[in-house]
Amino acid sequence: MEISYYKTELVKIDDLIEFQGELKELSNINLEKLWKSMEDSGFSEPFVVWESKKKIYVLGGHQRLKALKAKKNLGENVPDEFPCNFVKCAGKREAKKLLLALASQFGKVTEDGLYSYAVDNDFDADFLKENFELPGLDIELFCDGFFGNHAKIDNQDDGNWDGMPEFEQEKNESYKRIIVHFMNKEAVEKFSKLINQTITENTKFLYYPKLVIEHYGKIKTNEP
Repeated sequence: MEISYYKTELVKIDDLIEFQGELKELSNINLEKLWKSMEDSGFSEPFVVWESKKKIYVLGGHQRLKALKAKKNLGENVPDEFPCNFVKCAGKREAKKLLLALASQFGKVTEDGLYSYAVDNDFDADFLKENFELPGLDIELFCDGFFGNHAKIDNQDDGNWDGMPEFEQEKNESYKRIIVHFMNKEAVEKFSKLINQTITENTKFLYYPKLVIEHYGKIKTNEP
């Protein structure tokens, strides 16, 4: 296996040229998350770049580059230079091939793995929602399922509730959370019968005893 990096240097951000075109998009919300992450944790990973005819093209780190340039244009305190790992490419086609390899996601963050990692490091649902966007994983849905935030009610008063009965939404939190792994389909079916609840391919979480949503969003349990 050849090591393709041949030098690491500081390069002015204005000299870095985007090279991926429309391959990926960065929403405004995710741009803010990425910027906050860099503010909190710093710029810890160099850009991967290819130099051709005295021009420096970015192969890895486009989203960070977009966020940094956008914030710099808004007057934020963005450094003038950033570390870059220079790679060898025979030409534009080889550089584009490497760019696609760098953009590929071969590993996958699993919901069970993320939950265990979050619990072990005291990362709560709000922290995950505010700071991260993981490919192939719906952060909002994940947090609602694994952190028990699925019974929210919009309490904003828009005048439509005038004259309606008042009620208070109780804080409903689970007593304990345990991740259960099933080795096969038969084990899932056996467990489903044991707790008398339906488990489908789309089931992300469940409660025992089963939760029942009453009127006005109140939650109670069916005691066994």
